Amino acid sequence: MNRRTRNIFVLLITSLLGWQLFANPEVRMEDKWRIREALEIRNTVGESIWKGISDVPFAILLVTDTHEFLFHHPYPSNDFALLEKDPITGSDIYFRKTQFSIHFEATFPAVNGLSCVVIGLPENTQSKTTSRWILTLLHENFHQFQARHPEHYKAVNALDLSKGDASGMWQLNYGFPYEDEKVNELYESYTQTLITCYEYLESPKGQAYYDQYQKAREHFLQAVSQEDRKYWSFQLWKEGIARYTEYRYLMALASYTPSNELKNLKDFTPFEELTVTFIQNQLDRIRDWKLSDQQRIVVYSLGMGEGILMDRFEPSWQESYTEKGMNLSYFE
Repeated sequence: MNRRTRNIFVLLITSLLGWQLFANPEVRMEDKWRIREALEIRNTVGESIWKGISDVPFAILLVTDTHEFLFHHPYPSNDFALLEKDPITGSDIYFRKTQFSIHFEATFPAVNGLSCVVIGLPENTQSKTTSRWILTLLHENFHQFQARHPEHYKAVNALDLSKGDASGMWQLNYGFPYEDEKVNELYESYTQTLITCYEYLESPKGQAYYDQYQKAREHFLQAVSQEDRKYWSFQLWKEGIARYTEYRYLMALASYTPSNELKNLKDFTPFEELTVTFIQNQLDRIRDWKLSDQQRIVVYSLGMGEGILMDRFEPSWQESYTEKGMNLSYFE
């Protein structure tokens, strides 16, 4: 190869590398399909679960190894650039270099103060598969529904549980007496009466078992401080009812037909199959998990169980939930 040919070759390779370096990133087609499906499910059946949820912006920040992609955000911050107007998700998609963890499955005001679902790709998160990842998106969208009121974060701060922690990590690390022996004994009675009531949900004995469950629950709450009760109620209000909302979505999806694109993904599980394993898994956690072992994580399944019982014995409870906002008195 002579010098002239070699120089042309080097220039060509340099140009190609430069093009790859500065070319816009791409969102995988399967991720667009998944996001579109979550939006479709929320808009199709969400209103039958929570009135007004379809009015809440479903802003999603999809976190990949190299870039973050912003969907359905009405006013992105200046560090985002427009990638495309996407007909599949019906959203303008914006992008920037990755800032958050690729393993996130969380909701917080991540971009310009708007509550955003910040979530990694299915294979990088606990969800792993398409159907579970979509259910997680719906769970996180419910958190956006919870935070819809402009005074939401002010109300959370007014709980006065942070002890000066402005990062929000107190919600995970609060010093609840998880290992207290008496609290654990009462927790076991509380959860076992819940399971018994669930088993007799449609029985004439159901109301009596519900009364027993409420007494056991009250004994548990009386064993901890006022601040601890407040924290427990907040966690049930936030995470427990979000898990209950997953349950309600799965029950509603019994009559829902997924798109062909979704059904053809190799990691897609029919929602009716997911429903069976999901419910059994949550009930097993209520029955078997120890408060001292699992600590805060127990509130997810427990909240689902409480929501189901209230559907049966206090059918108007959702009105209090949405009207009272951060007033958790119905949980105390």
